Amino acid sequence: MKSLEKTLNAWHKRWDNIQNRTFTETLNERQSRTDDVYEYLKNHILFRHLPPGTQLVENTIGKELQVSRTPIRNAMKKLEEEGLVKIYSNRGAFVVEPTLEEIRQAFDMRRHLEKMTLEQIYDQMNEEDFVHLEEWIEHERETYETRNILEYLDVNKQFHMTLALKTKNTFLIDFTERILNQINVYLMLYDVFVDEDLYEKQRFKEHEGLLEALKNKDLTRLLQLIDQHMEESLNYMSISQRKNRIEEQQKSL
Repeated sequence: MKSLEKTLNAWHKRWDNIQNRTFTETLNERQSRTDDVYEYLKNHILFRHLPPGTQLVENTIGKELQVSRTPIRNAMKKLEEEGLVKIYSNRGAFVVEPTLEEIRQAFDMRRHLEKMTLEQIYDQMNEEDFVHLEEWIEHERETYETRNILEYLDVNKQFHMTLALKTKNTFLIDFTERILNQINVYLMLYDVFVDEDLYEKQRFKEHEGLLEALKNKDLTRLLQLIDQHMEESLNYMSISQRKNRIEEQQKSL
């Protein structure tokens, strides 16, 4: 967690520098201030300093960052578009807190999309495709060393999108990208990437297994690996701890 604290400390120093610059009411300056608030909030959500369900109070954020409500609201709208924040009329903004059933439904949908993709392309892959997949796996290994969850999520997405794009099926590509984006939100909120020794898990080995099965054109093995991959992805998330916490809260009511 020291690396995460270092990142946030660096961000606070950056914010101090921002406060010392001359502020003029130009569109570019206002956009810059919105972007600064957006990055500040996103980093705090990402590193669990603002856990799921936390209310984002404008007055508190404004005092902490010395900004007006306008850039805060604009930043929150941007975070809502990305699925990280939910804004309710007359209630305010909250860090999203998806239900366990929503998360499982998303992974189940992804499971079906991934299988459809592999059924269409397993016997069409060529050496160039394999090289691209190997490159993504290598990038994935590198994100383990830097512990950069945003980069990891992007690399993981690109690995699976490489497969989807091979289908040339516009709808399948679009739906796959949507579900990957949604699941990435869940992973940012609940995945244990930021807490565990990644080399104990070595998730990229699951992708190596998929690549090997693709090279062998082994559809049966590929479909088995997708089932396993989805189950392991769910296990990597701190859902079990969250379920226990919810059950404890319900017992206390």
